Amino acid sequence: MKLLIWGTETCSDCVDVLEYLKGTEVQYKFIELNENIMNLKRFLRLRDKENIFDEVKKDGNVGVPAFKLEDGTLTLDWNYVKEEIEKWNQKQ
Repeated sequence: MKLLIWGTETCSDCVDVLEYLKGTEVQYKFIELNENIMNLKRFLRLRDKENIFDEVKKDGNVGVPAFKLEDGTLTLDWNYVKEEIEKWNQKQ
């Protein structure tokens, strides 16, 4: 399974996700938004056009960690991502 994650290493939820993934065989790429301005700009463009971010923006939050699954699914729901990882593990 491949997974793309947007987040920051200063976000405790993001850190928890990364710790969990270290114990799996999931291939993931973590895009650190604080690393450079281009990462942040790309994420903000995504956040501004995808309606899954509407609620978090309304609440004044950033919307990380954000996930893009191998099939293109974009989600903010870590529990959903873990369920998909478990399904993938069962197929292995």
